Amino acid sequence: MDDKLIWKGLMFSNDYIDHRRCYGEKLVFNGTGMRALVGVSISKVDIDEAISLLYDNNIRKLNLCYDNIGDEGVKAISEALKINNTLGILNLRSNNIGDEGIKALSEVLKSNASLYVLNLCGNRIGDEYIKILSKGLKVNTTLSVLVLQFNNISGEGAKALSEALKGNNTLSELDLYCNRIGNEGIKALSEVLKVNNTLGELNLSGNNIGDEGAKALSVALKSNTTLCNLDLRFNSIGNEGAKALSEALKVNTTLSVLNLCDNDIGDEGTKALSEVLKANIVLSNLDLSENNIGDEGVKVLSEALKVNNNLCELNLRFNSIGDEDAKALSEALKVNITLCELDLSYNDIGDEGTKELLKVSTSNTFIRIIY
Repeated sequence: MDDKLIWKGLMFSNDYIDHRRCYGEKLVFNGTGMRALVGVSISKVDIDEAISLLYDNNIRKLNLCYDNIGDEGVKAISEALKINNTLGILNLRSNNIGDEGIKALSEVLKSNASLYVLNLCGNRIGDEYIKILSKGLKVNTTLSVLVLQFNNISGEGAKALSEALKGNNTLSELDLYCNRIGNEGIKALSEVLKVNNTLGELNLSGNNIGDEGAKALSVALKSNTTLCNLDLRFNSIGNEGAKALSEALKVNTTLSVLNLCDNDIGDEGTKALSEVLKANIVLSNLDLSENNIGDEGVKVLSEALKVNNNLCELNLRFNSIGDEDAKALSEALKVNITLCELDLSYNDIGDEGTKELLKVSTSNTFIRIIY
């Protein structure tokens, strides 16, 4: 394992500075080895050392999450990044970054040519700050992953990001989990997806987009040819939203991973998605957990699995699946030759259903059934 160190179950590169609290210790990894810095919160000495290494072009990854470095710390790091040409990954999760810090990072994005992952999760970044950051993102030529989970981005912020994505040609992964972009935000992002040709992964979970947002997204998916992973968990899209997405999946040729966990799609939404599975040849991973799927939904889903030859993973945990449903799924699995994992945990499957599933898993060693 070249240039790798395993410590307390965690793996780090030897050119990686990590200030995450791991059992009360802070670790510095550089080209000369490893040493531990004991402490609970980051000190000025720690920041100074990190910045010094940035100026020396000595590190490729810097993790400062949960260290409350604030605007001054971010400004100092940003100045160093104007000169540094080796840092590729910067994690600034939960650091209380404000207006001045975001302005500094935006300027960095305009000129830095090495940074390809930026994590700004949990910094209470609102729309005005996102507008500033978007100016840098619009002209940036290297960033491929931007994590904005757990911030305060609403529709206006999503619109600013959308405008940036029209000009950006490098971003391949955008994570907006647990913000407040709503219908207006998703409509703006959907318009971008019609023309953007780089974004491959999009996490919109926990954004209250509803069925109208799902419908707007569906229109974009009919023409988009790059998105392969879409996370829509916790969005209350309902059966109408699921039906709209199903229509898009009939013609979409790239989406392989779709997460619809906890969207109350019910049996009607499941029926629509089942029709898609009969013909779709790209979807390989589908998460329908926590969706109130019962007998009717499972019956049509089972029939679809008999003819589907592409789905590899299906998650049905936390639904209303009983013994008869388990039997129907078991019959489908006797015919299906591609499904490799089926999660049925936290349902209402009793002894009879378990017996049928056990028979399938015994005869088909390629599938993993969780129940």
